Amino acid sequence: MPPCHRPGPAGAPAGRIPVHGAEIQSSDTPVDGIGCGPPGYENARDVDSLAAVVEERPDRMGQIAEAVRRRRGGGAHEEILEAAVDALELGEAALVEEVTGLEDTVGNLRGELGALRKEYANLFNDMEMLQDSLAEATVKIRKGREERLSVLKALKDCAVSEEDNLAKLSDAELNTELEKLSGFRDLWEKFVDIFRSDDARLKRKIDYHFSPRAGGDKWRKFVRNVRDPQFVQNIVNHPQSDPTLALHAKSMHELSRGAPVNTIKSSRLPGQSYEIRRTSTGRLACTCPDWRFKASIEPDRDCKHIKAHKLGLSKAE
Repeated sequence: MPPCHRPGPAGAPAGRIPVHGAEIQSSDTPVDGIGCGPPGYENARDVDSLAAVVEERPDRMGQIAEAVRRRRGGGAHEEILEAAVDALELGEAALVEEVTGLEDTVGNLRGELGALRKEYANLFNDMEMLQDSLAEATVKIRKGREERLSVLKALKDCAVSEEDNLAKLSDAELNTELEKLSGFRDLWEKFVDIFRSDDARLKRKIDYHFSPRAGGDKWRKFVRNVRDPQFVQNIVNHPQSDPTLALHAKSMHELSRGAPVNTIKSSRLPGQSYEIRRTSTGRLACTCPDWRFKASIEPDRDCKHIKAHKLGLSKAE
């Protein structure tokens, strides 16, 4: 049968169609073994169809090109079409598998997103509860400070004034008024402390020392309180204490009970002298700041006044 000359796909150039390194003859050039005829015969339209398949499935058409090269002269129309169908089926199976994998991934991401939304909702609820609790605590603290100021003013003036409206004061003004009466408050606490039991007084001292609201006089009071062995014992056994604080309390207690052995003049402060004492453990202690705050927690350390005493000097160098 003579070769048939038909136009190829719209816009396709005449000649040979490249397919993954191979070439398929287009319809404007005679194709060996493929002619024109009624349905059931091989014709150039099959090649045109293959060209369209090449455009849609470029990564699978190498198999079709190979089949075409093997059967160039045999007119194997059915094998070419079967190879095309197989390639398309393989591509469709891979596509379905990929789509299934993507659907699983999307499902997992939706589950994670749902969990994150739930966690966010819980955190938001917790934040609202904390904000409400903070607001309530702020109101209670404010009322407590107002009541304290009212009581202090009444005690100071020995009368209860009904004209004071402390709620109108700002927080800064309220703090200023409390600071003005702080000295009277200390005197009042000392007066009330006289009527407390020994245990109650001791508990109050311990609680004050470990309170986060303790004032700047905490360590001044500590020096006075360590003279009491019960105070020292409670400091040592307190849950908030540590080995350094326990050693400091014991050393300061020994200093307060030590026997005086000498007085050494200060080398920096004219007229200032420090007392050297021997503790019950036989160690020499000094009333100077260096010994109280440094050497008291370092058993092998001496201040310069103790060193001067050991050298027989009356003044520290």
